[in-house]
Amino acid sequence: MAEEEKDLVPPKVKPGPAPKVNQKDFDEFKESVNQGFSAIMNKLDELKTTPDVSGPPPTPIKDEAGPDEETPISPVWKKLVTDILGEDFSCELALPAAGGTIFRIIVPKEKSNASQMHWTMFKRDVRSRELGNTGEKGVKDWCLKVRVNLLKSGMKLPVYP
Repeated sequence: MAEEEKDLVPPKVKPGPAPKVNQKDFDEFKESVNQGFSAIMNKLDELKTTPDVSGPPPTPIKDEAGPDEETPISPVWKKLVTDILGEDFSCELALPAAGGTIFRIIVPKEKSNASQMHWTMFKRDVRSRELGNTGEKGVKDWCLKVRVNLLKSGMKLPVYP
């Protein structure tokens, strides 16, 4: 064995003769052990049967992530809106309970061709379309249609090839 291995092995201890215990000492020891176990079992029973009502009732946890309507949007879709319509425009995605995928383009007030009455009633100009399974192509087509509509009404938008 190497020197390091000898340090890791504990030295062997020879057992000595077993101590002599008389019956009276053994009975006292047995009684104290039994009392200890009984005390533990009684405490466990108390914990099981006695509810802790000292504090206020628990309050339900609210999800603070935001409104239920907001759904993450693909960065590619956001980039299409920015490239085709401009930096001022934003977009949303909604997944209604009835199914489908509704893509919304939010038109800023200064670029909107909506009437003043529309702005008074709805407070914003939103162009929505159900995408189905068209994905990126559907988003691009919708952005181009919104672009054509805004350009026809005389709005100035960034150049798009």
